[in-house]
Amino acid sequence: MTNENKIRINNKDISLSKTDKIFYPDSDITKAAIIEYYRKIWKNIAPYATDRPLVMQRFPDGINAQGFFQKKISDYFPDWMDTIKIIEKKSNKKAEYVNCNNEETIVYLVNQGF
Repeated sequence: MTNENKIRINNKDISLSKTDKIFYPDSDITKAAIIEYYRKIWKNIAPYATDRPLVMQRFPDGINAQGFFQKKISDYFPDWMDTIKIIEKKSNKKAEYVNCNNEETIVYLVNQGF
């Protein structure tokens, strides 16, 4: 993978950025390698990820940098990504969480530093 490119999975175009970024410095593992890994294991993890609201711990600058938790789907996530609506206990408001139910979603999330 190059530094900036697109990948097509199940008729969905996903823009990948900075795929040469090192996410695991001790092992020199790049974002591209992590994306390929999740693509290879998707069929194995699909039963455990599908139809469940996803809370993401994100590390956009690599595992050694400060990360953060993300519950709700971001406005910039693609329209094709499925969501699950949850009523939040404290506020009693509806919130949309990611439903990671396909390979294109996991690839998009990994590209985001998930």
